[in-house]
Amino acid sequence: ERHSQISALGRECRNYFLQESVGSSASRACVNLVNFAMSMSEVYGLKGYPFVCLYDSIVIHCPYEERRIWGKALELYMYRAVGWKYGKRVLNYACDFEFNVGWSTAPTYEEKQQLTDPNWHPTPDRLKPLEFQLDKMIEMYTENPSLSVYDKYEGETELD
Repeated sequence: ERHSQISALGRECRNYFLQESVGSSASRACVNLVNFAMSMSEVYGLKGYPFVCLYDSIVIHCPYEERRIWGKALELYMYRAVGWKYGKRVLNYACDFEFNVGWSTAPTYEEKQQLTDPNWHPTPDRLKPLEFQLDKMIEMYTENPSLSVYDKYEGETELD
């Protein structure tokens, strides 16, 4: 029994560095998503907001029409814009998205009907400039992952 306890402790110790980065990524993402929600509610009338952070998951409560925007905001702030420098490499954690109708507002009958229209775009016109802005930021961090690295001592965003 003692051997299995020591073995388990060893696994936890070896795993600490990655697990700490995962938790810290969510912490950074929460701050950025709260700021995003506050500023974009003023500019675009965004109604969604981060509801709770669960270690490596952030639950967003939003109207049905904002799901696409919040999915992109999560990709940007939880994945693309949070990099960790390990030697000469940058590690960004991939994040999964799961949309739960019970955790967000359910689509209306009209919204359900729109899903069958091939010309329908899920982002309302008032949010298309915001979607474009998020797409550009995601593209920038995808092409330049070193920009996502944050040096907490110097405030720098580039690799040494």
